[in-house]
Amino acid sequence: MKKINIVASEIAVIWGKGISPYAMPYLEAMLYLENIDDLFGCEPAREIIQYFLMNARGFKGPDARRLKNELKVILRS
Repeated sequence: MKKINIVASEIAVIWGKGISPYAMPYLEAMLYLENIDDLFGCEPAREIIQYFLMNARGFKGPDARRLKNELKVILRS
C-alpha cells in the first residue's frame, strides 16, 4: 500500500491546475501524511481523506478512479 503523500502527489500532478478549490486544502494536507494514523495539525488523516474524496467529484478519468480507490483502501486499513 502506498503512503498517503505519494498518492496525493500523483493526484496533484494528474489533476493539475484544474483542481477544485474545495479539494485543494485537503490535498495539500495529504502531502504531509504518510499513514492513516497521522495527524495534520489536530485533524486525523482519516477525516482529511474523507473530506478530500467528498470534494473531489470533478477529478475524473481512469487515473482519478485508480487514485481515489487507493485512498479508499487506505481508509479501510
